Amino acid sequence: MSRQAFTLFKKPVPFLLFALFSFVKPASLVAAPESTILISNDYFKKTGDAYYTRRDYESAHLHYLHLYRMIPDEQSASRLFLSSLRREDERMLESLLYRPLPDAGFTYSYLSVYAAFRLQRYDLARPIIESFEARNGTETGSNSSGEAEYRRMRFLRGAVILDLRRFDDAVLYYSELGRTDDATGKRSLMLAEDLRQHQQISRKSPWLAASLSAVFPGAGQAYTEHYSDATMAFFWNLTFVGGTAYLYDLERSADRPHTGSIVTGIIGLIFYASNITGAYSSAHRRNVFMERRFAEHLRRSYFSTDLIERESGIEFTRPLE
Repeated sequence: MSRQAFTLFKKPVPFLLFALFSFVKPASLVAAPESTILISNDYFKKTGDAYYTRRDYESAHLHYLHLYRMIPDEQSASRLFLSSLRREDERMLESLLYRPLPDAGFTYSYLSVYAAFRLQRYDLARPIIESFEARNGTETGSNSSGEAEYRRMRFLRGAVILDLRRFDDAVLYYSELGRTDDATGKRSLMLAEDLRQHQQISRKSPWLAASLSAVFPGAGQAYTEHYSDATMAFFWNLTFVGGTAYLYDLERSADRPHTGSIVTGIIGLIFYASNITGAYSSAHRRNVFMERRFAEHLRRSYFSTDLIERESGIEFTRPLE
């Protein structure tokens, strides 16, 4: 026996500690990983929820991302959808949509469809909706939670019609959905009533704008309230008309061929024609802008992230503050 080992035996307390560390530690290392994983999952979920309920979405997103990487289930994916929506993280939303969870419940399906609509990726939303409706069937029963979830999904599905600015079709869709006497039905009737206001949107006639610019260059653009375009159209048409007349007068005085005035006149005619088509396009662009602004107002009122979060039925480990 070496001198060092003999010294350990002469001092029993250090020796016992050495033996305990040597034999007990390996067993604890073998048992630790499973409990550590369970504690970590619970920690990331509860801590992420605490950050989320305090509106600290960046910190919540980091915890939900760790949770999703460890357990990519419906709860972690739903939380990651919400934090990504709050952060407007389009890359993360698209990544989650490309990795759908099969046979997921309402919360996950609802949030994933909303994320697809926010990205205007209707192609990714369609299979999720069809899968959800295939699993839940048609509306049955009177007060079942499944029926309420089915109608909430239908309400969200109608947002596609709104995004496409098919307002008359949207009025019919939500009027039909509003026949049920529940919260979704009442909200549908309110949305249908607000949709009817689309007839009051200030629109400009593209043909009238083109006719005005044909009579007086720039008048059509002024009619559509694009005043800078109107100024430029008037300036360039006046420049080419004046330039053509001036060159023609010089060529006639010099008894020279009217080559320059002809070329300038042709270019002027091109600008004149573009002034007319530009006025038509200007009216169309303005109408699209006004319709999009109207649709955006309705989206903020009826499809906000706050409302979608409440309607999704997601449950946090801490109450919302």
